[in-house]
Amino acid sequence: MNRALPLLAATLVFSGCVASPGRYPSLERRPAERITGSAAAVAPDVQALPDAEAPSVDLAAHVAQLVEQARAGHRIFTGKQDVAQRAVAAAGAFGTESWATASTALAEIESAQDPALQALAELDQIEADRQVDAAGALTGDIATVLAARAEVSRIVEQETAVVGTLSERIAG
Repeated sequence: MNRALPLLAATLVFSGCVASPGRYPSLERRPAERITGSAAAVAPDVQALPDAEAPSVDLAAHVAQLVEQARAGHRIFTGKQDVAQRAVAAAGAFGTESWATASTALAEIESAQDPALQALAELDQIEADRQVDAAGALTGDIATVLAARAEVSRIVEQETAVVGTLSERIAG
């Protein structure tokens, strides 16, 4: 009897889920859902962007300092790149001393990426802050930050490509 009561209750509860026979609404499109009309497309009102304002002196100096930080870091990276490339080329099997030397050299050039990566992160933050402040308008501050960011981004991409290539060689 104890087992029959829950089964009976479940049957009564779920029997309501079965649809009763009758007329249901159609799933066809209604007239209001049809796309109709004959209006011609309106040509967009294209206006030239206004000339950018001159960037603030403080921001221009800070952005220039970040670009120089990335360039200086890239010079260090480039100096360590040759050593890392030679070490990776001479690397033996996993766990050998030559592999450990190559791994250390690879780690050193990965750390040499830090100045450029930090500069790029800070430029990203400045760009985001200025975009919000400018409410979409192109200001001198934004133009300066975007130009600096493009240069630092190229440095980071070059360094990342080198590290990726060397990592693949040492792993494979």
